[in-house]
Amino acid sequence: MLNLTQMIELHCCVLCLLYSYRSRMARFKQLQQQSDFESLFWVGESCPLRLLLAQNAGNMRRNDVHKHVDMLRTSQDREREFFWQEAAASNLLAFLYLIIDDEESALRQLTLSLEKDPNNLNARLGMIRLLEERHQGSEAQKKIDQFRMLQKDSREMRKQVSICQGEIAYACSFIGPDFYVQAADRYEALVAVANCDEMKGGLKGYIIRWKYHLAYTYNRMLNKGHKERLANKLGTKDVREIFDKIS
Repeated sequence: MLNLTQMIELHCCVLCLLYSYRSRMARFKQLQQQSDFESLFWVGESCPLRLLLAQNAGNMRRNDVHKHVDMLRTSQDREREFFWQEAAASNLLAFLYLIIDDEESALRQLTLSLEKDPNNLNARLGMIRLLEERHQGSEAQKKIDQFRMLQKDSREMRKQVSICQGEIAYACSFIGPDFYVQAADRYEALVAVANCDEMKGGLKGYIIRWKYHLAYTYNRMLNKGHKERLANKLGTKDVREIFDKIS
């Protein structure tokens, strides 16, 4: 049994650990509060896939997440050129690793994303969050400083925010039916803005892929028992009109 002195020391240690954790997460949350865009790796209500996090409480949902992880890992191993056309699949894989509490794999995946594109926002923010949670404050601060430098380049920042939103749309489309409408809405908004934006040239390859994934999402809704959702979204149940609108 602990004596009074030992109990006091233990209590102080616990308080120090709690204060240290809150301090670190406060830094990441401050970054989140100061940012006016969405990211896969924001915490709490700001996470665009918070519905998935809430649903993942059950074993069935956890098994679904593992299936998604296996699919993405297989794609990364066997279809590297397709997988690495952009960082969307890699960042989604890192996000899913976090859901199943595999921080080591998430960190490795985010490192790969940043090797492909050092300015990628989802990967950079995911890395900051992970480093803080893993008590690597000095490394996290370096990433925060790099993020602050990126913010000063308004043109590159606008480009990266669009790419970041495209990656969220990709995640919604990949994960499944509960997110199809959200995926379509996001892709439509991205394509509309990008096509009339001065950033169009820098996003050309991305716009092509966004249009492809939008069409693919529509196709999934038509062929996987979600035609009614698509009809409600488009405001018509006439199949011919639906095809006209999505073609």
